Amino acid sequence: MTQSLRKSAHRTGTDPARETGDHPAAEATRASSPVAGLALGDRHDSHGAGIASGAGTLPVLDALRRQVIRRSSEAATMNLGGDDEILPFGGSAEDAAAGLVTWLRDKAGDATNYTVAVHDDDLYITKVNGVTAATALMGQLKTEIQDNGIDKSFNVYLCQKFNTAAPSNHAEMCVLAAVGEANVGDITFLECTAPSCDFCDAVLTHYGVPNTSPDGEAASQQGWVHPFQTLSFGTQLGDHAAQVTELTNYLADPTTAIVLGRTTGTAPSGRMTHWL
Repeated sequence: MTQSLRKSAHRTGTDPARETGDHPAAEATRASSPVAGLALGDRHDSHGAGIASGAGTLPVLDALRRQVIRRSSEAATMNLGGDDEILPFGGSAEDAAAGLVTWLRDKAGDATNYTVAVHDDDLYITKVNGVTAATALMGQLKTEIQDNGIDKSFNVYLCQKFNTAAPSNHAEMCVLAAVGEANVGDITFLECTAPSCDFCDAVLTHYGVPNTSPDGEAASQQGWVHPFQTLSFGTQLGDHAAQVTELTNYLADPTTAIVLGRTTGTAPSGRMTHWL
């Protein structure tokens, strides 16, 4: 009989002593089982005993499966935010601003002149007549900023109109008005998605503001207002080149008589909101 069992074990790859629970390894397995008192080999006994013992193992197996699933779920939860965590932007504020200008140019083209500037490592974003969080494209821009960790490294401001009674508050001038005349010399980056007009160029040059906007002729300016004075120019007021010359002379010497320009609107007041 013993010889027969051994031959059977050799064919099946099992040990009869282990199957019946008499083998030392079976005792060790039983002792380490999370379910005390359960003979893991019982289901291999006679049909009657196997059914009775097997019925008791099903809840145990289900419990073990649930434990594995729960632990796997906990491990997955612990990993969330690891590889997917967005790190702070690694470059300078100027690098971030240049990237945002490129993004805006790709999305909006040059039909709407957006401007991004950097002052004291803060980012300023605007367009002609200003922007708010509700302005078209700002939602997508917010996602772009957050996906690149820019908001984790720098404050981001949106600039609004500075002369609410006058049209054509140009984007570059919205930035200057928001920063303030005493602080424009600290602007370290300014770029538009389209060429700056001659009036804006004159003001930026006067205050020493770096302007990396694309070269080219800006569209004819029907209206333009000064960021710090109640002064406006535009095509309806006469020769364009003569008006630019008058503005340039006025910037150099505020006592210069204004002949072509007009006093218009209310006193300028820079406005901006902290966005991100």
